[in-house]
Amino acid sequence: MIKISLYRFFIAVTLCFTLGLASIQDQERKSNQSAYTLYADYTLKNDLYYQKDIAVYHICKPGKTIENSDVITIWVHGYADTHRQTYKYIKEYRIKKRKIRTNLNYIISSDCVVTFDFADSGKIELVFKHKDTSMAQDNEIHRLNEVITHVKELINSTADMIVLAGMSRGASTIITTMAQHDHPEVKALILESPFGSIEDVISKTLASMIFGRYNKNGIRPIDVVGKLPKDLAILIVASHEDQRVPVESTISLYDRLKGSDHNHTHLQLLDHGKHSKLLASDDGSRYQNVMHAFNKFYNLPHDSVLAEKGAADFLNSQSTEKELRNSI
Repeated sequence: MIKISLYRFFIAVTLCFTLGLASIQDQERKSNQSAYTLYADYTLKNDLYYQKDIAVYHICKPGKTIENSDVITIWVHGYADTHRQTYKYIKEYRIKKRKIRTNLNYIISSDCVVTFDFADSGKIELVFKHKDTSMAQDNEIHRLNEVITHVKELINSTADMIVLAGMSRGASTIITTMAQHDHPEVKALILESPFGSIEDVISKTLASMIFGRYNKNGIRPIDVVGKLPKDLAILIVASHEDQRVPVESTISLYDRLKGSDHNHTHLQLLDHGKHSKLLASDDGSRYQNVMHAFNKFYNLPHDSVLAEKGAADFLNSQSTEKELRNSI
């Protein structure tokens, strides 16, 4: 009787292990079909401004390339970071042949993402060349414009769309670049914690001392944001807990856009989230969900379930200036 019970127990354990392993393998198979991997990298050699090459990275879902994708997202990283920041904003990814990693929250759904390093970024994190930083001025504008041009040369259909997404310095660079250069292929902007002016973050004198290419009389996002094309769909996201870029600076950009008849501009203010860590905060799911609701509304790649969860926040994303000031 004991032998029979042990045999049945052994069979039950073996069956559970087999089914569990099959389930894991099935999940891995599904992940392999959707996980982003580095598809290709390019070196743009015509950067006379920097006198150095630009490394550009294409990160795509399996079977996808820039040439066969309808929507391409260009990610623009923040200060003191690199192109690797992109991986924090996509659902699943694999770096080289390592294990697939999954983010709890994500905002990028396009089949391919193009990213790059600004001139101040080192090959490894925490190594930055401050002398090459202009904080959303000429240095960064030139490099982003080169990357947009690179993507435009690869897409082969007028139906293809480009989305520019970035955070902090990257988001502000998107504004200054699009205000100065004509890129009708760009249909939407995703701006996380952009600053209206670097003086909202640190003084002009200190900025001039730290950032070698910063011009205290140079271009500022707040001065040119009204020049953005009025048909652009724009989502701005900021947090009340951000201690690096004051939420008031971000709101000033939204106010300027709304005041210049940019009627497709939306703002999502979060209660929680430290600088560059909004998606990982307690409000990370709100950020994610309103992003998908925004994408659904403007016919961009999205998750329908997440878009439904973010519908209410999206409906309230065009608050008046008075309502926003009262929320601070």
